[in-house]
Amino acid sequence: MTYTVPLHSTLSKEGIDLTATYTIYDQTAAQSSTNSPDTPAPPFTIGETCESSNGGEFMFVKASSAISQYDFVGISTNYNAASLSTSTTAAAPVVGVAQVAIASGSAGWVCLRGGGVSGNVILSTPTAAALYATTVPGYLDDTSFSSLQPKIDGVVCTTSRGTTNGSTAVLLSYPTVDI
Repeated sequence: MTYTVPLHSTLSKEGIDLTATYTIYDQTAAQSSTNSPDTPAPPFTIGETCESSNGGEFMFVKASSAISQYDFVGISTNYNAASLSTSTTAAAPVVGVAQVAIASGSAGWVCLRGGGVSGNVILSTPTAAALYATTVPGYLDDTSFSSLQPKIDGVVCTTSRGTTNGSTAVLLSYPTVDI
């Protein structure tokens, strides 16, 4: 599904492509076709938010490691995002879900609120169950296997997941890590 920003965006820009990702120029690395001073900065500020055409809200983040499509991500206070897991939840109190893959060091949009989006879950996750971070980066599960496994508040599966790990429809309401 392609999302676009309506005229009442929280940004004063129209036509934002929420599926686009942006390479951020690194002055300390060698210049190449993917690291060029011709594109010194993305067109948005890291941490900016906008509303989507379906009433959702997205945040522009920088990937601190590679993020796969539909991964749940933890977002730090400086808007760096990484695939959420039991080992990354303490550093990332805000949770979003990436609708496209974002390369490490690149920037892109992740969903914070709304429906009509997909998120990665472990097999056999039912609808409307409490969800927890897992040891599988980017995936949530309805089963807590440890008292150290944090619950993720503000996300609900609206369809169940079958017999394999993968994405399913989710509803987000500003998810956070319940530590």
